[in-house]
Amino acid sequence: AAPAGTPCQRSSVLLWCAAATAALGAEAVTPFLPDLLLPVHRALNASDTPAEVKDKAEEVMELVKETVGGAELADVYNKVRAQKDRVKAGKKRHRKLEALLDPEASAQRRIKKSLKNQGQKKRKAGDWFAHKAKGPRVDYTK
Repeated sequence: AAPAGTPCQRSSVLLWCAAATAALGAEAVTPFLPDLLLPVHRALNASDTPAEVKDKAEEVMELVKETVGGAELADVYNKVRAQKDRVKAGKKRHRKLEALLDPEASAQRRIKKSLKNQGQKKRKAGDWFAHKAKGPRVDYTK
């Protein structure tokens, strides 16, 4: 089985959404549209989504549009997007509130994030130097 979040897994989920839409038909799939459009929305809007997965997501959107109609699809898709925006805003509000109520925990989280970013920069620099020198990859994290 592929690890969670891999292109193979995302493609499989999108193919399942397409199969469910095609098998159920317009009337039966309408109540499940928000759940079916969540992975499609993520695939279309996430910056880390591979091109092949985005293409499949667009195909699923076309299939759903043909099945239920453009107006219904647009309405449900906008509701899904609004829900995702509300959740994101709630998490941001929670982080800001946590920074006020527990500054030590907030500082620890920022320090942990900073260390993670430093390690990532070192790994990227190591990859660049290895590529530039055409030699083996050097581990600069130590």
